[in-house]
Amino acid sequence: MRIIYMHNAEKQLMDGYKNSKIREQEDITKRGEQEANIISDELSKLKITSIYTSTYKRCKKTAEIINKNHNLEVIVDSNLNGQKQGEDWKTFLNRNVEFIKDIVDKHNNNDVIVCITGSKNLTGFICYFYNIDINDNTPKITAQSISPINFTIDKKR
Repeated sequence: MRIIYMHNAEKQLMDGYKNSKIREQEDITKRGEQEANIISDELSKLKITSIYTSTYKRCKKTAEIINKNHNLEVIVDSNLNGQKQGEDWKTFLNRNVEFIKDIVDKHNNNDVIVCITGSKNLTGFICYFYNIDINDNTPKITAQSISPINFTIDKKR
């Protein structure tokens, strides 16, 4: 199974950025649309079986562009959202890992899955795929705009 973590395309920063409700409504920029179209064309060479995205507008817009060559039902899942206000780091990472475990359980070894989310979520993917213990001191690993990162797993593990 191949799971492609992808950060959302370049976003438009809005006033009040620290407010989580505002962050959820940020759209992508024209440059972000161009980046997403380039990645979409590259991913069109793959037989993607599922696309998952967070509930954030910028992620859903990125997913829509990635999906243009696949015509799949994009699955929106709040477990791919960023760290919530009041949510500690360990809880956030465990939420990400549980999401990935669920994806692995639902899909077959020959599936190709794209997950579009925010930058801090990359840490959860790395912890899962490299079997790294999660604690409050787990380093924060982030990704830049629309960075596709491939992870491969054999369900027999």
